[in-house]
Amino acid sequence: MIITEIAACKKSKDRCNIYCEDGFVCALFFDTVLEYKLKPRLNIDNKQMEKIIFEDDCKRCFMKGCYLLSIRSRGEKELREKLKEKGFEKPVIEIAMDMLIKRGYIDDYAFATEYVEYLQKKGYGSFAVKQRLYQKGVDKEAIEMVMSEISKDDNINAAMEYGRKAYVRALREEDCYKRRNKFIAAMGRHGFDYSIAKDVYENLEKESKDD
Repeated sequence: MIITEIAACKKSKDRCNIYCEDGFVCALFFDTVLEYKLKPRLNIDNKQMEKIIFEDDCKRCFMKGCYLLSIRSRGEKELREKLKEKGFEKPVIEIAMDMLIKRGYIDDYAFATEYVEYLQKKGYGSFAVKQRLYQKGVDKEAIEMVMSEISKDDNINAAMEYGRKAYVRALREEDCYKRRNKFIAAMGRHGFDYSIAKDVYENLEKESKDD
């Protein structure tokens, strides 16, 4: 294959289009072009070109991964799925992910810790937190480590945070028995066990009567 033209991409300033006698071949990063000394009239083996394209795709996938992580933290599984959605092939994703992990950009424990803090501020209980971490594909060992660090006080504070909202909604129910059941059911859906839901309800009932 003979390269006939190398032209800058209109939509991406750091990439350029490669053309041969049969037309468009691919788009590559400028530094890839410089690294392999690609230029017009160069006769390059097809297999060598495929290797260059693959390496460039890995670099592009890595950079896309860095960009996605700059928006917000993500677990390893979630990032893999996101890169797949962006059109990258599995072999390319595997190499890019390996690069990200080795550089410390992906850390399931750090992600899980940050995500747990976010969920607790939203008023989710331990059970719901654990389930959501599993849904995110966080490594099992990382989940166990993070969950072991959640104190009883943290869980109670999260329960009170959500409980106040659930209590306001439950007050629409005039029957006290139904109101209590409605509240406890809402707390259960948010990941709190019966004993915590019961204690929170009793505390909020007491606060309501004191007011």
